[in-house]
Amino acid sequence: MWAATAFLAHYPAKNHADLTAKAEVANLEFREYCSDFEMQNTSDEVQLALSIIADVVRLAPKSAIS
Repeated sequence: MWAATAFLAHYPAKNHADLTAKAEVANLEFREYCSDFEMQNTSDEVQLALSIIADVVRLAPKSAIS
């Protein structure tokens, strides 16, 4: 999924479906990235990012990628 992550990171969302897709990929990949690179996933900054990602996934219409 790293190819999808790289692609999505460089293109802004054009609609809610794009935003949902980006959030779902980030929701899966960012937590793994934090643990792989020993980031402080308990820091306020990382927790805020994770919270925003989770909110977008939760509040978005049905998945754009499933």
